[in-house]
Amino acid sequence: MTDSYVEQLLIEKFKELNGLEEVFEQATIYSEEDVYYVEDEEEYVVAEPQPTTQEEIDEGEYFIVSYPEVAFPNKAFERPDDGYWYELFFLPSVPVQKEMGKDGRSLWVGVLQINVCVPKNVGIKALNDRYDNIAQLYRSSGFIDGVRIVRTYRTSALDDGDFYVLPVSVEWQAYLER
Repeated sequence: MTDSYVEQLLIEKFKELNGLEEVFEQATIYSEEDVYYVEDEEEYVVAEPQPTTQEEIDEGEYFIVSYPEVAFPNKAFERPDDGYWYELFFLPSVPVQKEMGKDGRSLWVGVLQINVCVPKNVGIKALNDRYDNIAQLYRSSGFIDGVRIVRTYRTSALDDGDFYVLPVSVEWQAYLER
């Protein structure tokens, strides 16, 4: 396990954010990283088995989940028309060796940076409500599958042209294998 495991874990946790819109779209391109769904009696369920090739995607009716108001790392993103969205970034983490031996683990410390973006002139309440939801999701001194959330905090909102950005930092640490 490395910090990429933690990144994926924290992204999956972010998808549980209160009020986040989940949209099912027909899959057109195969990716190992995606979870595929099929439609079953007007609801979407995880496909069993999962497709493993582009040919299976082309032949079947598979769907993937997208979050139109979230800019995930290294994924295409179009700003929503309503002007409300989130941007996720991971600041580099550096392991510190804490245990000896070939099975010894290292302490990884990192930051998930979440920018809360809202249109100008909507007031501070929209930023505060979104920050409160993030702080609730990533509670300080909480654990998510062995990853400790050290603290969640915000800095001052920034004017970025036609919208405001509220930087929110989620500091984490985990003991991971080298």
